[in-house]
Amino acid sequence: NINIMVGSGILFGPGIIAAISGNASFLTWLMVAFIFLPIVLTTAQLSRIAPGAGGFYTYAKEGLGNTAGYWSGWMYVVGYTFAAAMETLALRKTLIDAFNLDWPWLTENHLYFNLIAVTLFTCLNLLSLKVFSRILNSITIAKIIPLLVLIA
Repeated sequence: NINIMVGSGILFGPGIIAAISGNASFLTWLMVAFIFLPIVLTTAQLSRIAPGAGGFYTYAKEGLGNTAGYWSGWMYVVGYTFAAAMETLALRKTLIDAFNLDWPWLTENHLYFNLIAVTLFTCLNLLSLKVFSRILNSITIAKIIPLLVLIA
């Protein structure tokens, strides 16, 4: 859940924030952390109250009933799908900008890159949960380390 909340912001945010606020941009990350703190603490508390598989579906079902659980589960899936789509677009833009890529199939036609990304994501989802969670944890740490170095 934290990866969903933080992932897109770390990919899109730094350049935009630095352009607007300059050297004070690190304060934005502290502000965002305080904004997300209640959500993270609430999610942690809900996982204690309603343990087990299901996440937001289970939390809403236990507290508000089957219909709320159903819609909560679907909203989570839709939100996760949009977050993954935003991260894919950010990855494409980052690759083009960072490596100064001028490949027409990558810069002009989004379809090829999206097909490659969807294939990669599908293959990752076919891995066991234990292996996939290790990959996600590594990626999350890799995203956070540059921020900590910058702040330090």
